[in-house]
Amino acid sequence: MERRGEMTMNTNHTGRATSIPKGLAISGALATTVTIIGSGIIATLINTQMITESNIGYAIMIMLIVTSYLCSLTAWIKIKHRRLLVCISAGCVYFAILMSITAMFFGGQYSSVWETALLVLCGCLLATMHEKKTKKRKKYRKAGKAYR
Repeated sequence: MERRGEMTMNTNHTGRATSIPKGLAISGALATTVTIIGSGIIATLINTQMITESNIGYAIMIMLIVTSYLCSLTAWIKIKHRRLLVCISAGCVYFAILMSITAMFFGGQYSSVWETALLVLCGCLLATMHEKKTKKRKKYRKAGKAYR
């Protein structure tokens, strides 16, 4: 029964979704943590000479795509509606965090900003296309009359 003045949607509300700002904050914190851990792993791999200095760029590209994917997917899992908007917003939050870290530690020397933005966008769009596979229920026919 619909109350007067209320708008309803054709979705089942589970009561477990968080608000958009809270979900974006959680995903931003996760992205920052994953970036710091990934940077430490890359530094360790370079220090042990498992990867050469010429491959640092590739490692950072992979880290940016994976981190933005995880960030967007986390935001989508927390917020649970408006998938494209949530994933792109989470990517914008992550990109803003990266730019603020660049401004803080490197004195505002922004190099390859467009490449970083495109890599973050690719990770966000991958998360947007990610679909949870659910089992389809088998439809059984009703049992007919049994002739004995």
